[in-house]
Amino acid sequence: MEIKKVGIAGSGLMGASMSQIFAKYGYEVTIYDAFEESLEKGKKLIKINQEAAVQSGEVIREEADRIVAELKFTSNIEDLKDIYSYFRKWKGNACSKKNGHQQI
Repeated sequence: MEIKKVGIAGSGLMGASMSQIFAKYGYEVTIYDAFEESLEKGKKLIKINQEAAVQSGEVIREEADRIVAELKFTSNIEDLKDIYSYFRKWKGNACSKKNGHQQI
């Protein structure tokens, strides 16, 4: 089974960073956070990170714009139900949850 959809639980520093990496390599990424305010902060952080990557020459503008545009943000956990693999931060460690939807 080829995994093309990834869910990230949490839109903080780690979630924002992981989501950009997955998107860069062509994965369809949904970022979940229970709080809309946190999602907005995550969106801003991703835009800042992508702008810095363009300025440093790490990526071209079109690639950075694609990454930002293709990320999906949600506060509805049900939006993760059709995602095979998702990631979350748990007590300071990144954990992977596979094979189905579990309450985060």
